[in-house]
Amino acid sequence: MPTEEERKWLNITDEDFVPIFEVEQIAYLDDGRIFEYSKSRHRADFFELKVSVFVN
Repeated sequence: MPTEEERKWLNITDEDFVPIFEVEQIAYLDDGRIFEYSKSRHRADFFELKVSVFVN
């Protein structure tokens, strides 16, 4: 369940029972070095996940 700060940022009221979905992403360069890292949280009732994987 979301923290108080997450509830504020995601506009979740005290009456809402809304779990959150956490996404952690790591993107790599061709030589294996990490060039992007992110962790985001989304309201589960407004989130749709689509995944595409490309392998060379």
